[in-house]
Amino acid sequence: VYKRQDEDGARLFRDRAQAAGVHAEFDTVALERLSRRLDGMPLAIELAAARCESMSPEEIEQRLDDRLRLLRGSRRGRMERHQTLRNAVAWSYELLEPLEQRVFDRLSVFAGGFMLDAARFVAGGDDIDPNEVEDAIASLVARSMVLASITEDGTRYRLLETLRQFGEDQLVTDGDVASVRERHTRYFVEFMRRAWSGLWSGDDPPWVRAVGREYENLRVAVYSAIESQDREALAALLKPHIWWAWHALRYEVGGWAEAALSVKPEPDSARSVAVHLRVHGGRPDDAVRLASGLKDQVHHDDPDEECLWAWAHFNANIVTESPDASRWMRRWIDAGRRAGNDARAAAIASIEVAFRIMAADTDEARRIAEESYEHA
Repeated sequence: VYKRQDEDGARLFRDRAQAAGVHAEFDTVALERLSRRLDGMPLAIELAAARCESMSPEEIEQRLDDRLRLLRGSRRGRMERHQTLRNAVAWSYELLEPLEQRVFDRLSVFAGGFMLDAARFVAGGDDIDPNEVEDAIASLVARSMVLASITEDGTRYRLLETLRQFGEDQLVTDGDVASVRERHTRYFVEFMRRAWSGLWSGDDPPWVRAVGREYENLRVAVYSAIESQDREALAALLKPHIWWAWHALRYEVGGWAEAALSVKPEPDSARSVAVHLRVHGGRPDDAVRLASGLKDQVHHDDPDEECLWAWAHFNANIVTESPDASRWMRRWIDAGRRAGNDARAAAIASIEVAFRIMAADTDEARRIAEESYEHA
């Protein structure tokens, strides 16, 4: 379906460019990518084609973060509301009830979509009841201002990027952007606290999916917390990624963790997450550099933190082929057990078994496997 939409968008771009007197040879892949970035909206594609007299499709795409300013038209005979993309969106927006407008604006803080419970919390508040948020979303879906899709975890909603940018501009104009972004961060902090427990529960597939689908929202929340210097929020947002991002091969999270180190004092777990993901992301030199800053204190009061701390030390020692790697592995397992989570300890032990087998220490591998089985 999306491939067909991209092809139709590329064809429309070529037709409108030729009508404007531009007969250049355009790269089909670039046009299809541009169409996708424009959500396949015919008016947006037509206005983009009008720009190709002075820009290539690739240059237009690079400027789409400010598409509402970029895509303006001046063709005679076109209705005023269709002269620019902003006017077209504003015309539809003005047909909404005031409450629907406020909910729509607040939904613009989400990146990559959202579930209903997230919308109820983020778009709600002292002035809007969560049930009113739900009703407003139903109306916005009926007006095609919000898109809804059925997933195995429930209905997921999203705004087309063009509409999202418009809503974000309205939010800034109204002066609500800081408070709504703060609610967005708070929601995903609590979400990741639940995810941390869920990912180690032994029934982790639903949480793997849940964290994956909110990846773009989590990026927004992390950088929002960095901007506000909220170290507690950062600790909660980053900690589950030491497990999830590794398995999902999302090593970009290592960059989030490194960026979080600019907050002082450093958020708990940020450096440990950064070390871990730099090792597994194929950047051992960065991992060793970051590991040199790991604090030496023992986290006996917080087994979760000690587990992450020991895991980071283990990774750094593996990279440098240090004989201390085994000692840190044992400490990692012990911390996992002290946290009262046998599933986590078993997962850690399975890694040590593999580590021992690779080191040709089969007797120790067998002993650890048997010990893990006894604790299961």
